[in-house]
Amino acid sequence: MGRFLYMSSTPAACKTFENLYGYYPDVIISASDTDDGEEISNMMMVIGKRITRNQLTVNNLIVFLPSSSTVLRPPGYRLNYCVLQAKGDGVEFKEVFTFGPTSSVPAEEVVGWWSPGKPEETHIPYRGDLAVPSDFQGNVVRIVILEIMPYITYKKTPEGKLEAEGYVTELCLLLAQELNFTIEWVESPDGEFGVPDDNGTFTGVVGVLQRKEADIAAPPLNINLNRAKEIDFSPPVDYAYVKLLIYRGQGKEDIDWYTYVTGFHWAVWLSVLGIWILMAIGLVVVAERDLQVTVYNYLFAFMGALAQQGTSHEPQCTRGRIVFLSYWLGTLLIFSSYTASLTSQLAVVYTVDPFTTLKEALTTAGYSVALQKGTSYYTNVKNMAKRDEPMRLFYQQLLDKPQLKVQGNAEGIQLIQQGKYAYFQDTVSVNYEIKNNCSFSWLGPPYFPEFACMGYMKNLSYANAISEFIIRATDSGIARKLMRKWMGLRAACDATPLLTLGFSKTVSAFSLLALGMLLGTSVLLVERWVHSGSPFRSRNQRRARREFSLSQIKTLPRDFR
Repeated sequence: MGRFLYMSSTPAACKTFENLYGYYPDVIISASDTDDGEEISNMMMVIGKRITRNQLTVNNLIVFLPSSSTVLRPPGYRLNYCVLQAKGDGVEFKEVFTFGPTSSVPAEEVVGWWSPGKPEETHIPYRGDLAVPSDFQGNVVRIVILEIMPYITYKKTPEGKLEAEGYVTELCLLLAQELNFTIEWVESPDGEFGVPDDNGTFTGVVGVLQRKEADIAAPPLNINLNRAKEIDFSPPVDYAYVKLLIYRGQGKEDIDWYTYVTGFHWAVWLSVLGIWILMAIGLVVVAERDLQVTVYNYLFAFMGALAQQGTSHEPQCTRGRIVFLSYWLGTLLIFSSYTASLTSQLAVVYTVDPFTTLKEALTTAGYSVALQKGTSYYTNVKNMAKRDEPMRLFYQQLLDKPQLKVQGNAEGIQLIQQGKYAYFQDTVSVNYEIKNNCSFSWLGPPYFPEFACMGYMKNLSYANAISEFIIRATDSGIARKLMRKWMGLRAACDATPLLTLGFSKTVSAFSLLALGMLLGTSVLLVERWVHSGSPFRSRNQRRARREFSLSQIKTLPRDFR
C-alpha cells in the first residue's frame, strides 16, 4: 500500500531526513508496520521547527501510517499535513492542523477514503483543497491589529488585554465563531502596515508575520512583490485607491470685490446706467417747468426708484407722471431680476481646484504632499520614482521633508489644515475620519487602485480554512453589510458652508458704505470751510448775501414777521 501511494503521488522531495532543508513541493513520510508513532512524531517536530525558522518550506506534507493503531502526538508547531492511515480494508485521508506549543488538541477532519476494491481514483489532499477541518477545537489564533478605521479600532483593558472592534474585527469574530477558535489580539509594535528595510526585514504588521509572532494580520494590506515573498494573503476584503486630500476651510477665501457686480452682465449694467441718465433728462424735457424739475433732482429720484425707495420729487403734470410710472415699472423688473440672480449666486459655493494632478500639486500649485509612513503606498512611490516624473518629485519631497511622512490619518488631516498641504491616502479610511465634511476635498485621478487583503504568516497551516470563510462572507453579502455598518452610507455634504456668507463676499457692500460716509464727510467739511468766511470771499459778496436775506424777510406777510 505504501509503495503504491509513493509511486502514484508526486515523487518525494528527498529520501534522507537529515538533508530536509530548503524548498520542497511535496514531502511524504512513511512509517513501518511496527512504528508506534513516536519516531514519526519526533520527525514532525523537527520539520515544524525548521519551517518555523524559515529553514524549510513544504507545500504538501503527507504522513502514511500503515497501522490503524498508530497515534501521532502534536508536534508543538503550526503545521498543516495530511495523514493517510489504514482503516479496515481501505485508507482514510485526514487533514490535520496544529496550533503551536500551547495546543494539545489538533484540528482534524476526514476528507477522503480509498479502498482497493473500489474503482475511484486515489486523491492525495494538497494545499489549496477546500476540504479542511471546520472545528479548530478552541485553539488560539493570534491576530495582529493596528488602529485604522473603519476597519479596526481597539483599546486596552485594565488587565492589559486588547479589545477590538471594526469592520475587519467583526469579520474575524464571525470567523472565530464559525471555526471554533479563540482570538488573541496582538498589537503592532510601531503602528505601521509594513515596509522593508535595506536588509529585507519588514516593519509593522508585516514584520510581525515575518517574525511569526502572529498568525493573521487583520489590517487590509495591499499586495506587492516584497510582501509576497514574506507573507501570504487572503481573498480581498475591500477595494481601495489613493487620491489627494486638501482642506478648503472656511473664512480663508480671497476677497471678492465683484460679488454684487456679477449679478448682471456688463452690457446690462451699461444699459441701466444709460436709462438712468436718459430718463432723468427726458423727464425734465417733457415735464412742466418748475423749480424742482431739474436733472440733478431726478437723477436722485430715479436712483431711489432703482433702490426701491420713494422720492419727494414727483412731476405734477400727466405726461411727466407717465414717464415716471414707466420708469418705476422698469426698475421693478430690473430690481427683481437682480435680486434673483444675486440670490442664486450666493446660494451656491463656487470653487476652483488648485490642481488636478500630483505633478501640478508639487510644481505649479506649490503644495507639500504628505503620506502615511509604513504603507505600501510609500513603497510604490519609491519604486515608481525611477520611471515616473511625478512620483520622482513626490519621493524627493518626502526625502527632503521627513515631517511629511505622518503616523496616521489623524496626523495627516491635522497637517493639511495648517497651510498648503495635501494628503496622499486611500479614500475609504479618510472618509470615515472626515465624515463628509465639505471643508475637505479629494482631487486628482485615482492612484494605485487595488484590492486589500488580510495577511497570513507564510505557509500558515489553516490559511485555506480562513480564505474559504472570507469567500463565503463576501459572496453571501455579510462582508458588505459589515462594511456598511461601520462606514455608513455616503451622504451629500452638509449645508454648513451655504448658510454663512463671509466678509470676503460682502466686502464690496461695506466698502460702498464706507465710501459714501467718507464722501459725505468730505463735502460737509468743504461746505463748512466755504461758509465760515473764506479769505477768498469778498466783502461785497457777504454784504449781498445779507441784503438778499433781508429782502426775503420783507416779502413775507406781516403776520409772519
